[in-house]
Amino acid sequence: MQIALTFAVFSNSLLAWAESRNYANVPKGFDERDLIYVLPQSFQDNSDTGSVVHHDLQLLRGLSGVVDAAPMNNLPAWGSAAAVYTSNDDKARELRVSLYDTDAAGPNVLGLQLTAGRAIRADDVVWRDSAEAGRDPSVVMISQSLADELFGDAPAVDKSLWLGRSGQLVQIIGVYRDVLGVTVENQRLRTMSVIRPLVVWQTNSAPNYLIRTEPGSAIELLETIKDRLEVIEGRYIHQVSTVDDLIARDLFASIAVTRVFGVISVTMLLVVSLGISGLAAYSVSKRIREIGTRRALGATRRRVIGMLVGEGLLTTTIGLVLGAALALPINYFTVRSGLMGMAMQPMYLLVAALFLLMLTAIAVYLPSRRAARLEPAIATRS
Repeated sequence: MQIALTFAVFSNSLLAWAESRNYANVPKGFDERDLIYVLPQSFQDNSDTGSVVHHDLQLLRGLSGVVDAAPMNNLPAWGSAAAVYTSNDDKARELRVSLYDTDAAGPNVLGLQLTAGRAIRADDVVWRDSAEAGRDPSVVMISQSLADELFGDAPAVDKSLWLGRSGQLVQIIGVYRDVLGVTVENQRLRTMSVIRPLVVWQTNSAPNYLIRTEPGSAIELLETIKDRLEVIEGRYIHQVSTVDDLIARDLFASIAVTRVFGVISVTMLLVVSLGISGLAAYSVSKRIREIGTRRALGATRRRVIGMLVGEGLLTTTIGLVLGAALALPINYFTVRSGLMGMAMQPMYLLVAALFLLMLTAIAVYLPSRRAARLEPAIATRS
């Protein structure tokens, strides 16, 4: 049972490790180390928040080391999803996507590469207070993955889609190469995104800001940006950091699961290896006379060692079969609870099984080799 439990935990540990590595290496479409995000907050109402937003953007774009800056509702690896439809019919297919509301500088800040159509322009952008309902832009840009999902090989430019089932019908004016969406762990939200030329603020809150810096300048600019933006009375900067930090936070759960599984796996593998080795040594010590008899009847040392190692591997194989039945429910629970995103794959069960079989062979081989080296006459008298 100990082997079965170890196999179940170890195989899930391998899966968690592979998943965290996959997430860390996903293409993001930009260098996250050169992007800074700012989350401003206010503790008093300001009826002229729109002017504050324009002032902030002018200030940020004028800083040395800043390439460009844009307001953003959501940020890479931080934010909420939106639903898009190809029609407003009740049976229309829903797609969950990352929605970026920004101004004409947004595509440049994100480093978008157009594959079709055009980017949003200043005259496309709608600037409004959140209380001004009904004034929304009529055009959007979409990512290549979303265009492929919605329209296949057909051109997406000049097609239409609905933002929300009862929302607004908008026209697609441009398609861009995929950039990281509001989360790393969900493949659809990671690659399927919409950029809408809209800047919305509240009387007590300006939108978030995303800032592209010159390579290697982001860390040096963090304190400067915070100090310059906090001079406005009644406001403080809740967070200012690099997008690299946002991605690390988004991956915190999967990294934590990987570490927990890793520590448990190493501990259990150590215990199992000691247990197998001890059990093999005890079993061999009880069979010394049998081993001597087999040697006296002509069995070679290699054959004796092979017999004992084979018996150990058979015991481990039985444990692996039971462990496989246990590994799947553990994986199902972690996926359902959101701790992991990948379902168990046969490859990880196979790698874990081969590792445990190799560990068993080594643990059993050492005492078996000592016993096989005894002379038959000595072994039969023991």
